[in-house]
Parts: sequence; C-alpha cells; structure tokens
Amino acid sequence: MTKIIFVEGLQGCGKTTISEWLSHQIRTRGGESAWYREDAEHRLGMHYMPDKCADVAQYMKMSAVRWSAFASEHGEKDIITVLDGRLLMCPTWSLLRHNMEAEKIAAFVGGLAGAVAILAPMLVYLHAPDYRAVFAAMCQRRGQKTEDIYVRRHNETLYAQSRQALGYEGLVRFELEHKAIVEQLFDSLNMPKLDVDITGQEWDSYKQTIMQFVEPFLGNAIPARRVPPKNAIRRCMSRNGPQRAPPGGDALVP
Repeated sequence: MTKIIFVEGLQGCGKTTISEWLSHQIRTRGGESAWYREDAEHRLGMHYMPDKCADVAQYMKMSAVRWSAFASEHGEKDIITVLDGRLLMCPTWSLLRHNMEAEKIAAFVGGLAGAVAILAPMLVYLHAPDYRAVFAAMCQRRGQKTEDIYVRRHNETLYAQSRQALGYEGLVRFELEHKAIVEQLFDSLNMPKLDVDITGQEWDSYKQTIMQFVEPFLGNAIPARRVPPKNAIRRCMSRNGPQRAPPGGDALVP
C-alpha cells in the first residue's frame, strides 16, 4: 500500500488543486489523508536559502536526514500523505536558481526518492508541452505587477546573473530548463508514475485517469464500508494562510 503520493508540475499546471482534490477523494472513499500545499511548512519541503543555510552541501545533508526520518515515522501510520510539488519542484527550482548543475540536482532528488521508498511512493506529473505559452498565459492572468515581481526576483538569482539570463526572456529560459530537469527526473525515477498532459484543459477526464491510476495502490487504506471521518484531511497551510511562495507552483484548475 502506498503511503505517499507526489503531485508535481510547473507553476500554472494545476498541481495544487489536483493534489488537494486527490487527498479529498481518498477521504471520501473512507481513507485518511494529509494534504500539504507547496508553501506549507513541512519537513519534506525545504527550499535552499543561503541566508538560513549558507552551505548547499549542508542543506542537502539536512534534507536527506529529514526525508529518512519522515519515512521511518510515517511507515507506522495509516495515513496517505499527498504532497504538492515536494519531490520534483521544490528542490530542483531552488537549486537551479543557485546555478547548480543539472546532474547534481538529479542525483540529489534521486536520493530523496530513495529515502522514502519504504512508503511505496507514487508520482503524478501534470505538464504542458508548450510551457512557454502556459507561463505567458499565467502571467497575463495575474497581471503586470505580478510578472514584474517574478522578473525582479529572477534577476537577483545566481542563475540569471551568471548566465546573463535577465528579464522576462531570462525567466522563461530558466523555466524551460527547469522543466527539462524535472522531466528527466520523472523518466528516471523508479516508482509508479503517471504523466498528464493538461493542454486540452479536460479536467474531469484527467481526474478520472488519476483515480484509476491511484486506486489499485491504496490497498487497505480505503475500507469497503467505512464512514469517512469528518476531519481526516488536514489542510496544512503556511503561517500566513494560503498565500503561495514566489515561482515554484500554484493551482489554476477551474
């Protein structure tokens, strides 16, 4: 039985909404589920921030310890944890911003996946082949002020400065490179996984496909006849409420 489900996807692809929906579906079927959005405090969601951890090697070591500890503790619980962007998005985004080589990022993420292997993890990846168009549409919906914030924060990164990848086009270049790293990782990880092309925006169909993929791995987590506990799903937000962090993921599913 799986005890952890990763829902991944670049910002604007709907991973936050789908991850919350999936956790809710587990609850309505009689199981227990904890859902953590990408910007919530959780031991598996550490971004690399030099002001808090100057040594990237220390950050990677601390992350590995936390993931291993979570796996050991969670293995004794009958709760399915659904995580928004914690495996592929969070570490790859923050390390690429600090200009780490793709090969080192991939090795690090592979190690994190291995640390929770005892929980029989599953992976759902939401994506769009034309991500430039998805990103542009997202910026347009959020307005010029938000786009300017994204560009300003991007221009401050080591990635932008060392590669002369500045401005909006530099940000798009970063997002596309991030996408390439994520998709290479998706292909290489050894766990049940499903990729969902969201280009058609056919969300009812995508949800049905995701449930058909997930249900066979839930085992005894969903009893045949059990009244769902009212508060089985725990919505774990950030301290300041459901406000999201800068680029790294969001929920835009209608």
